Amino acid sequence: MHRVSHDRNFLTQSLAGVSSVDPFIKSLLNIYNQVDIDAQWELDFIRSDYLLHCNDPTLSFVDAVKAGSYKQVEVNMICIAFAGLSSRMQDVHNRVLNFLECDVVPAENAGDVLPLYGGALKLAHGVYSKNFPATGKRQQVLLTVIHPEERNTMDQRMVEFESGLLCLRRTFQQIGERATLDEEGRLLIEGLEVAVVYYRVGYAPPHYASDKDWETRLLIEKSSAIKCPSVAHQLSGFKKIQQELSRPEVLVKFISEKSVRDRMLETCVGQWDVSSSAEEATKHIQKAFQSPELYVLKPNREGGGNNFYDGQLISRLKEVYQTDQAKEFILMERILPPLQENFLVRPQKPTELLHTVSEIGIFGVIIARGDEIICNAFAKDILVRTKASTVGEGGVATGYACLSSAIILKSA
Repeated sequence: MHRVSHDRNFLTQSLAGVSSVDPFIKSLLNIYNQVDIDAQWELDFIRSDYLLHCNDPTLSFVDAVKAGSYKQVEVNMICIAFAGLSSRMQDVHNRVLNFLECDVVPAENAGDVLPLYGGALKLAHGVYSKNFPATGKRQQVLLTVIHPEERNTMDQRMVEFESGLLCLRRTFQQIGERATLDEEGRLLIEGLEVAVVYYRVGYAPPHYASDKDWETRLLIEKSSAIKCPSVAHQLSGFKKIQQELSRPEVLVKFISEKSVRDRMLETCVGQWDVSSSAEEATKHIQKAFQSPELYVLKPNREGGGNNFYDGQLISRLKEVYQTDQAKEFILMERILPPLQENFLVRPQKPTELLHTVSEIGIFGVIIARGDEIICNAFAKDILVRTKASTVGEGGVATGYACLSSAIILKSA
């Protein structure tokens, strides 16, 4: 994704259609075109999400796991959630197993994403300090950009505390009122210098309440502070880019090793631009009208609660097909995960035994300046989110799913 984000022609051309009808993406591209991204150090936390796909519903869960294959749901490039809270789920479940006098689950990798993310923030801070040595007594700090009504504070704080850095938590509005750039491009706020900006907001249109907030985002992106993520990395995570990268003739531009490309393409399901007039896209759009249960209609949005399934898919597709608004949507083949009985424990709801499906997320991190990469790693620990099989969406913060943990089954 780092290579994609630095291919200016590919990124701008791929997003040209959707940006012509989507002011949010247009505004991000406008910032991208005002920044020399190749000259800046960047930090990004990345999470790639997958569902197990199995076409045979008659198989038991264990047999379906053996017969199925993991397919990519999406790539998340901004505001990666649950690195903190998910790392504690294995401990929670083992506590329950102890209470029930059951064998606990070995968890040698549990929690390793926190040291990865916290360590990356600290490493990025060190890179900044080396390139921009502190002047006088002014401290160089981590700035976390937050929502005015932030609900996921504890998860964010766990990552911040792991870094060991002095941290400010401010909204776009507060930063806009208090921040300035000096002649070297240093970002200054409240008598402190910002070394690393950690976005935990900014992935959706409502996060920018006014033009002033967009001006603040531009100020941050123009600064020398290391952004997590940069606007370039954020743009590379949109659904349109995922759809383009699922095409072999596009992926080869960024991944030279055939064996790696083949493995990546094995995780892809069919994806089609709804505005495309290509024969293959038209065929699947027409099929979606007849069999909507086989597809998901996705707008270029993050944060959960945006996709269309079943009857809603048909209604929305009828509204936008063969209009300019079709450029906003990607039609994706629906992943069919095996079902598993599980208890869902949720606030203000009775505990229920339901048929569930689980989505996993692989955490990664990169620190780079152009082609100079000093950190490119992933955690062995994984995020597991479990939801009722009748629910299409998968977000925890949006109330659709619950945090869970994994048990590794050794094959006989």
